[in-house]
Amino acid sequence: MSKDTRYKTVNILVNGGHIKTFSEIFNHIPPSIVSRDFGTNYNRFANLITNPSDFKLKELYTLARFFELEDDVMIELAHKQSVEYRSKRRK
Repeated sequence: MSKDTRYKTVNILVNGGHIKTFSEIFNHIPPSIVSRDFGTNYNRFANLITNPSDFKLKELYTLARFFELEDDVMIELAHKQSVEYRSKRRK
């Protein structure tokens, strides 16, 4: 089975600075595709998209490989999304 071409599209958008948070990835590739490839339950994955601080580092490294990104880039995207999530919850 070949890899979905949208993974490469996300790579280009992240490296070009167009995607700034983790959840923006899923404007370009459906979470159902990624959760299937990732091998996790869709509902769990949908919750992790909202609050990526619940991801394990190993899981973020795996996602980075899917999108052919550096590990630190994926961690930074997740961090920005987590900060955004926490600030929304405080209001």
